[in-house]
Amino acid sequence: MESIWENIKRHEGEVFYTVSGLEFTYQVVGEKLIHTRSKVAISKSAFEKAIALNPQKPSDLHNDVVGSVKLFL
Repeated sequence: MESIWENIKRHEGEVFYTVSGLEFTYQVVGEKLIHTRSKVAISKSAFEKAIALNPQKPSDLHNDVVGSVKLFL
């Protein structure tokens, strides 16, 4: 998990796109990721849960990780 979290931190501020093509960026504050398309912070532990579930696509996560937030890993 630490190498994944370091990679997440390394890409902070880069532009990403949602499935529907909307642009967003994110910042890492402590052990939370905050992106510009939502006020919901995604914790490092939520990423750990998502990785453990080993999803093939974001919809495979359902609401098991962070409510209705879907993660792309």
